[in-house]
Amino acid sequence: MTDSVGGAVPFDQADLDPTHRLADRVDAAVPFDQAELDRALEEARRLGFFGPRPVAEQLTHARALLQLIEEAEIVASPFLDLGSGGGLPGLALAAVWTDAGGGLLDASARRCAFLRETVRSLGWADRIVVFEGRGETLARRPELRASSPLVVARSFASPAVTAEIGGALVSPHGVLVVSEPETDADRWPSEGLARLGLAVGDRRRTEGAGIVVLRRIEPLDDAWPRGNGVPAKRPLW
Repeated sequence: MTDSVGGAVPFDQADLDPTHRLADRVDAAVPFDQAELDRALEEARRLGFFGPRPVAEQLTHARALLQLIEEAEIVASPFLDLGSGGGLPGLALAAVWTDAGGGLLDASARRCAFLRETVRSLGWADRIVVFEGRGETLARRPELRASSPLVVARSFASPAVTAEIGGALVSPHGVLVVSEPETDADRWPSEGLARLGLAVGDRRRTEGAGIVVLRRIEPLDDAWPRGNGVPAKRPLW
């Protein structure tokens, strides 16, 4: 198993049953070093890999995302964290879903090096893979394209870019769960999402932020995502 752009399959599907749900895993927790995870997240904050707010506050939003996924009975393995940065929410998901496979995707070599070391130190290297590269490129790889029932994105890009790239990673009947600013504006127009085979399935408001669930309702067209840099230069809406 490798984690660079030219690597092999990201998950052993025979070992990681994608029908598992959050409720199946909470009581089967495998002990890990919580202090090591806390240390890693504090280091990520110090390095500027996510915002300056205290880690405890940022984990509150991650827990809200976890609660939504549980209540909606979303299939959660394997999951992909798009634009993982310092590992939120991806590391938080892996800490709760102790028998789930997952991938942490980021374009920065520096952030990916940090994530690889953190995954190794937590003893998760057999189930959590770090993918380094642009989302547009990674979403075209056969082993990643339309591969995951759950894709999460926190502070990745604009709604149009997030939907175009993240949607290409979502498997049939899967979901893209996005953290977004707390706003009453319609950031997810149905016409634009329909071009990507997606539709809004749920919305939540948490402290200072929101969560939107985009469901795949139509097969993914080969046109998406477009080439490197194009989604941001010419967004769909």
